[in-house]
Amino acid sequence: MKTMFSSLRNPRGLAGFLAMTLGLGIVLQVSAPPSGAGFLGPSTGAFAVTYGRTAPTDVEASWASRGSITITRTSRGNYTIVAPEVTGQGNPQLTVLGPGAPLPLCSVIGTSNANPGTKLKVRCWSATTGKTSDAGFTLLYTSIRNPLAETHYSVLTTNKSNRSHTPTNQFRAEPGAAPLRVTRLARGAYTVIFPNESFPNNKGILFVSATRSSQRYCNLAGWFPSGSDVNARVDCYSRTGARADSLFTLTATETDIFGEASPNALSLLRNAGTYDTLTDISGNYHWSGASGTDVTRDEFQPGRSTIVGDNLLSGSGAAVFTMVSGFGFNDSWPEPPGHDATNLRCSPGRTQTDLVSGDATFEVQCFTPAGYPVNASYTLGAVLISLVI
Repeated sequence: MKTMFSSLRNPRGLAGFLAMTLGLGIVLQVSAPPSGAGFLGPSTGAFAVTYGRTAPTDVEASWASRGSITITRTSRGNYTIVAPEVTGQGNPQLTVLGPGAPLPLCSVIGTSNANPGTKLKVRCWSATTGKTSDAGFTLLYTSIRNPLAETHYSVLTTNKSNRSHTPTNQFRAEPGAAPLRVTRLARGAYTVIFPNESFPNNKGILFVSATRSSQRYCNLAGWFPSGSDVNARVDCYSRTGARADSLFTLTATETDIFGEASPNALSLLRNAGTYDTLTDISGNYHWSGASGTDVTRDEFQPGRSTIVGDNLLSGSGAAVFTMVSGFGFNDSWPEPPGHDATNLRCSPGRTQTDLVSGDATFEVQCFTPAGYPVNASYTLGAVLISLVI
C-alpha cells in the first residue's frame, strides 16, 4: 500500500495548520492490495465511487479494497451503493460533481448492514427548486475502526440541536482515550472537541459532510489547539446558503486516512495568495514522496483553479476519485451578492493524468450558493488507485 498526502492553504490568519482560516488540499495515493490481502485489517475496508457525472447511470470509476461494489439508481436523485465485503461501522464523505451552477446538493441519507457487507443510500436535490434531482458525486467510505492509522478519529453526529452531545457512533484510536464531544455554538455552527489531543504543528487531515435528507451542506472553518484539546469548527447551511442546523460526519487523522507509510508521509502546502498564476506553493512544503512531489496552483479565471501534482502516478494507469469541499473562507473582493464569506461551495472538474511524467492535474470550481463564481479556499482529496496490481 502506498499513501501520499498534501495540504493546500492560504497563509493569512493563524500560522499553524490546525488553526487555518482558509483552505487545504489533500492527495492520497493507494496501490491496490494483492488478491486476498486485508487492506485495513479483518472485517474492515474502504471503497470509492464516482457516479453520474455525464448521465444519471454513468459509473465513471469504482473501487473497493475488498471485493466489489454495485451502484444502483433507484429513482430520480436516489442511489444505493453496496459493498458486500466491507463490513462494520464506517465514515462516508461525499462531494458533488460539476459542471454547472448552482451546484446540486447530495447527502448520504442512510448506512446499513447489507447482509453481507455495507449499504449506503445517497440522495441529491436541485439547489434551485429543492426537488430530488439526478447529480454526479464522488463517495469515499472508510472503516470507522482504522487499525493502520496511529491517530485516527471518526464521528457521526446524532443530534443537530442540543447544546452538547457525545455521539455513540464514533471511534478514537488510542485505547482508553476520552470520546469526542460535539458542541452547538449557534444555528449551523458546531465545534468537535478532541479531548487531550495535540496534533503536531502543521499536521492533521479533516473531512466533513452533511448527512441525512435535510438538503444541507457543511464546511470546515478550521481546527486548532485549545488548552489540552484540539477543536474543529464546522459550519452548516441550507441549500440557499443560510445558516442551518445539520447532522454531519467528520473524519480526522494526525497523518493520513490509511496510516502513515514512509517515505510517502504528509507534508504541508501553502497557497501563496489570491489571484496568483502558476504560483509555487510558498514555504518549504510539498507533497512528500519518493520522487519529491511539488504542486502549483493556477487561478486561471474567477472561481476556477488547477492544482498540478508532479510525479504522483506510477504504473500504467490509475483510477482517480477526487473529493472537494469549500473551506470556510472566500478570497473574492468585493463579495458577490448574498455571500457571507463562509458558505461557498466547490466541486472538482475532470482530473488529467500524464502517465509519462506521472503528473496529475486537478481542476476545481467554486461558487456562491446562488451560482456566482468565487475564488475560494477548499479541501482537495484525491484517491488514486493503480490499475495494475
